[in-house]
Amino acid sequence: DRPEATPEPILPARSTAPSAREGQRTILVVDSDPLSRRLAVNALKTKNYRVLEASGCSPALDILRVQHVDLALVALKMDGTDGYTLAREVMNEPATRTVSLVAMAGAETTDPEVIQEAGFAGLIATPVQINRLPHQVRSYLERKEHVA
Repeated sequence: DRPEATPEPILPARSTAPSAREGQRTILVVDSDPLSRRLAVNALKTKNYRVLEASGCSPALDILRVQHVDLALVALKMDGTDGYTLAREVMNEPATRTVSLVAMAGAETTDPEVIQEAGFAGLIATPVQINRLPHQVRSYLERKEHVA
């Protein structure tokens, strides 16, 4: 008699969608406000980022489980949930915990220590300055490369 084999864990399938071009970075924008989300998405697309978007915590987690994402921009205040909830979920899941998270919130009302303790790499102050957003994203991506 042979011992029973332990089944392999089932991991989320990778998307069969076309992959990002070589060297192209993927950014996920998570915000329940469609106008804010659209402005951020458009600003990043002008700099040739591959941009995904989610309207809240649950859709963001669905994307993060199946897509490679280099950086997620997460609004702290959203309808139905908040960015802190998403950060907790991301950090607790092995399939998503390597994603770098950057909070988007009013700098005057957000404690940087709380942001960092929640698992965010940093904060982009809102209202987002659309002309500066691609540079801010690039800065966070470069920091991630130096840490990795």
